[in-house]
Parts: sequence; structure tokens; C-alpha cells
Amino acid sequence: MKLILLKVSETTFDSGLMAYGGILPQERQKKIQKLRKDQDKLLSFWAGILIRKVCGQEELQYGPKGKPYCEKENVLNFSIAHDWPYVILATSEYNTGVDIEKIKCANLGMAEHYFTDNEFKRIHGSSNQDEFFYQVWTGKEAYFKMTGSGLTVPLNSADVFEKSEKGQIQWKKKEDFMIAVCCERPFSEFQLFTVETKNLRSNCDQFEIKDPDLRISDF
Repeated sequence: MKLILLKVSETTFDSGLMAYGGILPQERQKKIQKLRKDQDKLLSFWAGILIRKVCGQEELQYGPKGKPYCEKENVLNFSIAHDWPYVILATSEYNTGVDIEKIKCANLGMAEHYFTDNEFKRIHGSSNQDEFFYQVWTGKEAYFKMTGSGLTVPLNSADVFEKSEKGQIQWKKKEDFMIAVCCERPFSEFQLFTVETKNLRSNCDQFEIKDPDLRISDF
């Protein structure tokens, strides 16, 4: 299990980035063009760059439920999520899901209606309801991404605090953001490697990771 957290340094989607757009698949380019806000364009662009670095020139394959993966020497499963100004990518040889959300005010009405009774009780009884709410929310997003069902199934069909044979969830807080990652196989505590896009503008083929032993080529 490897995770890269990309912090977007730019505030506008400028011509310099557009010049790199040609290395992205046509589907991703069209998606970026349809977006109106610069923040959305930037997040989609850098998400595309991360996926390309993982999969190379290989075309994405899709599972029965539409979950993307790529085939290199072996099948490589990945999951990607973003919330301004971060884009996060998780990769594993097993099915995986990841989510990141900025911690805001807990929506207790939503929690009571859509979460399990156990999850709602834990949030309601927590001394930090905001953080606990987003722990549940990101956990559900990561879990349902891992299974490939997305949010097409009821949110209360799985409890993020109950042990499941389908997947293991872990969380990490980064500043005022909550990150959750889920994998279908047990995994040790994950490490988060952070990159800033301002370090990538000169050459989108080189990623400067804080950990000197990790490079994109390791994926």
C-alpha cells in the first residue's frame, strides 16, 4: 500500500499547465475542458498526472462495477480522491479505496438519517463531533470505492467501526483534513508522502518525494 498526497500550489489553470495537457488521455482532457472553476480544473489535471505516472501509457481497464485499474507486469489497483488543495492517490496489488475531506461542522442530521446507529451514537457521544463525523464519512467513501460500488448502495449498509472480511480501514489526519484508506487485505499503518505541484512544473516526468527512497517509478 502506497499513498501520495499532492498539494496543488497553483491558483489558476494557466497556459503553462495546458501545455502539459497533451500527455493526458483524451477523456481526461475533455473532462478538464468541461469544468468551469480553476480549482476543479487543477484538481482534475493533477489527478490525471498522478494516474498517468502510475499506469504509464497503458489504457485503463474497468472491473464489472466500473472500478478502474491498470495492467502492467501485474494488475495494479489504485484509487484517487481530492479536496482542495489536495489530491491523494493510493495504489496496491489488491482492491483499494481512498478519500480525503476537509473537516468542517458535523452534519448530525445527515449522520442520524444515513449512518448506522452505532456510527451516529459514536459521533454524538464524541468530544470532537466534527472530526469523528468526517472519520465516518471518509471511511465510508474509501470502503465503497474499494468494493467498486461507490455510493450507489445505502450508506448504512456498512459500519466503518465493525470488523469486516471485505476490507480494513485506516485513518490519518493531515492538518484540518481527514484521510481514510481501505484495502481488501490487512495492511500495516500506511505512510503518507507529500509532494507540492510547484516542484513539478519544470518537468512533469519527475516527482520529488520527501522520502528519498520512494519514487513514482517504484509503483
